[in-house]
Amino acid sequence: MSAYGHGPTRREQAILDLHDGGRKPDDIGNELALSPRYVRDVIQRLGNPLVGDWQASAKAGSEALLRALKRHHPDRCGFGA
Repeated sequence: MSAYGHGPTRREQAILDLHDGGRKPDDIGNELALSPRYVRDVIQRLGNPLVGDWQASAKAGSEALLRALKRHHPDRCGFGA
């Protein structure tokens, strides 16, 4: 599969699997004969965020959306009709 549409390539998936298993980017690069920079790039682009990071990010995004809605549509925010 391709990273540009339908999921990670086999190489990218191998990197993610090793990373999920607790391996460090330098170790993954050595094992798969890839540069650590490429490994870190794949992990950054495709790796799963930590649950806590995801929750904080989602909360911040929701709060920002509510602020924008209230600013642009004050008549529609608040109590239902």
